[in-house]
This record gives sequence, structure tokens and C-alpha cells, in this order.
Amino acid sequence: MDATGRGRKKQQKMTNEMHPLSSPQHILMGVAHRYGFKFLLDLAMDIDNKSNTKIDKSKKKTMRNAKGDMNVKEKEYNGLKQHLDSFKLVVLQVISRFKTSTIIPAQSHTSPCSAEWCLFRDNEMKKAGVFKSTPLRCATCSEVSHAVCSGLWSEYDWELLSQVEPDMDCLRCCGRKGAMIKKDARKVEREMREKLEELKREVAQENYRMLMTAVNGEGEKREELEKAWGDCGADMSAWQQNFTGNHTMKLLQEEAVNHYTSVFPPTDEILHVKAFLICLGKIAKLCLPRSMTDEEIAEMDDVMLHHLKQFQSQENMTPKLHLLLEHVLPFMRRHTTWAKTSEQGLEALHAIVNRLLNKYRCTRNKEEQMSQVFCSLLHLGYINSNF
Repeated sequence: MDATGRGRKKQQKMTNEMHPLSSPQHILMGVAHRYGFKFLLDLAMDIDNKSNTKIDKSKKKTMRNAKGDMNVKEKEYNGLKQHLDSFKLVVLQVISRFKTSTIIPAQSHTSPCSAEWCLFRDNEMKKAGVFKSTPLRCATCSEVSHAVCSGLWSEYDWELLSQVEPDMDCLRCCGRKGAMIKKDARKVEREMREKLEELKREVAQENYRMLMTAVNGEGEKREELEKAWGDCGADMSAWQQNFTGNHTMKLLQEEAVNHYTSVFPPTDEILHVKAFLICLGKIAKLCLPRSMTDEEIAEMDDVMLHHLKQFQSQENMTPKLHLLLEHVLPFMRRHTTWAKTSEQGLEALHAIVNRLLNKYRCTRNKEEQMSQVFCSLLHLGYINSNF
């Protein structure tokens, strides 16, 4: 035997027979995530949901979008509150001092503008954080005044000013002076306060907050479940919300299953999912690159019949579960091993289906689109009847 042959034989001997094969492992990962771990996550979410709204599967995406809307509301509320505080605590006070001729002369200020009441002559205006000394040209008299001295007080006015230079008249050209200016300012302050109260009511919806806490996996039971998974040496992907192959195998060990399912009350559902996951763990131990005995095949048949086929029978069957329940055992009886299986054929067909879906992407009706895809697969020879 040459050196290459000896090296290959040595490498084969070094193969760990206790290491699961990638193809069966991939199948078990999909089944465990879909029917086991996802079930526990949904159960934890239901327990953490303290709101009056029941969480349906069809609502999860909508509620995530609703969270984005709430974040926008919170940002709007915080911005308006900061604007109103600056206006009420500084600008209104400066306007009142102008009316009574008791302004506090500014020590170092921006050059006074042409407005009758240039608010920046008062030293307190340096505390008005959101009201900058932005210049604004009057559309009628062409005099340049500070925006705040021209009556731009509301948050909307300043948002508009940050985008374009608005076509506005100064207070003098509008005929506003003296007590009128203060009256107008009070009106703007009242309108902003009413809007702030409305936003506050929208943001402070306790029912919504409790609902979103559960949906986003921030509840106590969800944290307890993830901690138990971490104790078993498995960390969930924050983005995909699933586990790697090695971590999945750790979570299918009987001791691990008993540990992380113990965070839930011992209901019939929990007992079923525990038995289901333990059975998957037993199957995982048989996903090895070796021949299997008749006793092992019979044990696998018994496990599938009594647990996998009975658990969550109301759920839709995924291709991986169908493959596991209907095709693995006949293959194992014929070849006495699971090691010769591969998902490459299915994955190759998946790529072709994706290309066909892209081809028929203009077909809006989903059933009609899938019919076109199926006909194309027939024409291409990828679907046939072999009985």
C-alpha cells in the first residue's frame, strides 16, 4: 500500500464514530427547532403576556411593526417635551420681561436683530437650547430677524425651518406687537402642551407595553428559559432565534431536556414536548457513520411511532419531519444505516424552485404561481412517478 492509501486509511480510522452525520443532524435540527424549541418559546411568550390581548401567530409581525411605531411616538414625545420646556421656561419668561421692560442685559450675545423685541438681548436666552439665533428674512419688508423673534415658536415651525427657508412675515408686518405677541405665545404654548398630553397618553399604554415585552422575548419566563439553555451549553442566535448543530445536540440530551423544561409547570403539553425532545435525542444517537443492528432500528421505529407521530398532530408537516417519519426507516431497513443519506438532491431542487419563483414573480396569485412552478418542474424532468 502506498503512502497515500495508508494516509487515507489512517484518516478513516481517526473518524469519530460517535460524531453525528451532517445530513441526519440537519434534519433533526429543523425538526427540533420547529416542533420543540419554538413551542417552548411560544409558551414562554404566552406566560409572559400580562396584557389583555391574546398573542396569535398571525399578529406577531404586526406587533413588531407596532413597536416601531411606538418608538417613533416616544421620540416625538421627547422632542416636543424638550421644545416645550425651552419655550415655557425661557422664551415666555423673556417675552414677559420685554413687556414689563425688565430684561436682563446679555453679557455676550448675538447681534440684535431688527425685531422690536429681539429676545437675544436678554441674557436668559442662552438657556433656550432648541431656539438658536437662526436668521430669517421677512417676505414683505426684507428685514432680517432671528426666527424666534419673528414668531417661529412651535416645533413644527422649527422642523420646517431646518428643511427650507419658509416664506414668512415678521411680527411687525403681521401687525403683532406688545400684548399681542405675549397672547400669541401663550396660545402656541397651550397647543404644544395639549399635543404633549396626547402623545403622553399614547406612549403610556401599559397594556401595549406588557404585550410588547412578551412579543420581544423580554419577559421573566423567556429569560429563565434562555438561562436554562445557557446552563446546558447552548446559546441562541440573537438574529435567527435558533441554535447551531452542536448546541442542538446538547439540548437533545435527556438531562438537558429535563433541566430546561423544568422552568415550566408540569402540564400535559410540557410532558409531551419533553418526551418528543428526548425521543429526538435518542434518534440523534443513532445518526452515526456505522451499520445499525436490528434492535436499534426497531427502537427507532418504536420511538417514531409512539412519540413523534403523536406530538403536535395539528401542526403542518414540514419536509424534514416528513422525511424523518416516512422515508428514514425504509432506507435504514434496506441499507442498515443512515449514513448514506444526503439532502443534496433536495437542496438542488430547492435552488431550481427559487429560480422558477423568480421567473414567475409577476404572478400575484400564490396558487397560480406555484402551479406554474410545478408545471415547469414537470417539463424539466425533475418530477416523476417512481413507485
